[in-house]
Order: sequence, then structure tokens, then C-alpha cells
Amino acid sequence: MAEGVHLKIMQLLKSETNHEVELSCIRALGQLCLNSDTRSRQVLRDLGVPWLVELLNSNDGDRVNSAQYLLQVILSALAGMDVKGEKRANADLLRANKRQVDSVMAVLTVTTNSSAMSARGRDAVIELLLKNCPYMALNWTENVLQSGGIQRLMEVASEMDGYRHESSMNITASTRTTVAVCLSKLYEDMYHDQAKQRFADAVEDFVKSKLVTPDIEGKVRVTSAITCLLLGPIDLGNKMLAKEGILEMMLVMANTDDLLQQRVACEALIAAASKKDKCKSILTQGVDILKRLYQSKNDSIRVRALVGLCKVGSLGGTDALVRPFADGSTMKLAEACRRFLVNPAKDKDLRKWATEGLSYLTLDAEVKEKLIEDRPALHAMLELAKVGRHCRPDGAV
Repeated sequence: MAEGVHLKIMQLLKSETNHEVELSCIRALGQLCLNSDTRSRQVLRDLGVPWLVELLNSNDGDRVNSAQYLLQVILSALAGMDVKGEKRANADLLRANKRQVDSVMAVLTVTTNSSAMSARGRDAVIELLLKNCPYMALNWTENVLQSGGIQRLMEVASEMDGYRHESSMNITASTRTTVAVCLSKLYEDMYHDQAKQRFADAVEDFVKSKLVTPDIEGKVRVTSAITCLLLGPIDLGNKMLAKEGILEMMLVMANTDDLLQQRVACEALIAAASKKDKCKSILTQGVDILKRLYQSKNDSIRVRALVGLCKVGSLGGTDALVRPFADGSTMKLAEACRRFLVNPAKDKDLRKWATEGLSYLTLDAEVKEKLIEDRPALHAMLELAKVGRHCRPDGAV
């Protein structure tokens, strides 16, 4: 370090084109910073936080992992913590390095919804926030809230695979799930009602900003973002869903002939049917729409409508006295899911949705008994589980 090796590594990274050498350079920086707040401060000062975060801007998994590890090592060294071992931050060390920690976290927060960031890099940025913001780590959740980070995360939550707009950003198949977990963790970290209300206000401000104009893009993105909330901080998602006109807007979107609106509304209705009172609301207003969508010629719409029907059909859970649909309907829904699942011509996404539909229907003992004797269906689910571990961000195997 006294000879400026970190500066030489930086220069090498700027000109190097060999992938293995690039990885070795990033990993070397990580080892230099490991367990040393002194060397970490020097690396931050000499190389600059924006340059270090920019190392994440790649779709190569190994490079992103190495850069993410480097940034985590720096934050852990500056705070004297271990996020994996759940070792809490050292209050004195964190206080002494507050300026450097705030600098790294602020750049990560701003980068969350940067349209220039790669899809894999964005996931890594959100994971770094997820791990380091909570009270047990850097206690930075309040700063995220104050700096507009919640709205930035909601911007990412409103993105959809295959839907491009003027301010589109790159996302992977896992991005919205990662955002949902991150929002859930941050919301849990709001330790009193006033803080939770400010968090909810930030989310509501985002929703209002998208619905200020009557265009389709705003409605699609709000619906997609609320779906993400319903998969994460579910209480907050239900709170947004209860806002006047939101559920009605989703039902109107589902009832249009536009495939994009049908798709996003179906996914929202599936997520919204997680609580019994919401299931009842959808049962009275949306079942006919879901049945109509199930007749669609588009398989991606059909399978989503099918899962919506399965989820509403499982409203009674293990209570045999509660039957939302007529006797025999549950078995018919299960058979429809099975047809999607065992058909090798159907793509992974369709089979994934079919499996989700079965997960709700198997609350019914009759469906469960039939499924455990269905070897082709069980083998199809096992193969689907294997495929899931080897997917690229674009969904290809």
C-alpha cells in the first residue's frame, strides 16, 4: 500500500481486456481492504467511491460478485462488522468512519435506479442496501428514506420484463423479488409508527406521481410496483391496495383487451389475494374477469388467470366447510395447471406459474393425494427446480 499498489491496480483495470486479470485485480483490492479500516479508507480516498461502484456495472456474474464482495469488505471493515456472521457494527469505529460509510451508502442509494447500471449490477446494489441498511448493521434505513431511496426502489419495483418505456432500466428475472425483500427489510426497520407512516407517505408519493396523468404507462407501473409491495412489506402493500380506486383500476385493466394491462393486472390480483378479506373482494368483483382471461388465446395470460382462480379457490385453506367454487372445480383447476406443467413445449415461465397454481390447490387434500401419485407432474416440477438454478438474467437457460 505504501508503494501505491492499489493505484497501479486501478490503472491496470482501466486498460485490461483479459477477463481473468480483471477479476484478479478486483479480488486483490478486496483482500487489501479485508479487516482493515485504514486500508479501506485509503482505497476509498485514492480510487473514489463512484469508480468502485462502477465496477458493478457489468453483466458478467463473476465480475459483479467480486465487485460486490469488495464493497461489502470495505463497509464491514469501516464498521467493524460481519453481515454473514451477524456481528454487529462497532459503534466507536462506525462513528469514526461515518463520513466514508455515508459516502459509499449514498452512492449506492443513488445508483439503485440508474438507467446506466447493468441488470446484474443493479441486483448487487440492492443486495448491498438490503444487507447494510438495517439497525443491526449500519443503521442507514432512515438515511435511505430521507434521501429519496424508497422512491428509487419503487421505480425499480415498477419495471417489468419485456416492457420498455422512456426511462426503462435493465433488470433481471430476480430484480423485483430482491426489491420486494429489500423494501420489506427496510419497512421492518422502521421501529415506530411515525417512521412507518413516513415510509408509507414516500410510497404514496410515488403512486401519485405515476397516476397524475391518465396514460397507460403510469397505471401499468403503479400496478407492477404494488404487486412488488404485496410480495414484500405486505401490510404496506395492502394499505396501498385499500386506497380509493386502486383495486377498481386493476379490475378495469384486467377487463381490457390489452395484453400488457391484462398481464400486470393478473399478477397484481394474484398477489392481492393473499389475505382473506382481499380474496373476498376479488371473489365478488374479479372472478368473472379471471374466468374470461382464462379463455385468452395468449398462454401467458391464460396461466396467470388460472393461478388467480387457483388462489381464490384456495380461500378456505384447510377448512373443508369453505368452498368458494362449486364442488369439483378445484380438481378441474388442478388438471388445467397440470396440462401446462407436463407439456415440454411450454416455456419455463408458464410452467413456473402452473406450479404456483398447484401450490395453492394442494391445500385441498383430494388434490394433494392425486398429485403425489402423478409421477409425470412430480418429475416436471423437479426438472423445473433444476432449471431455475441455471437461468441467465434474460430468462434463457
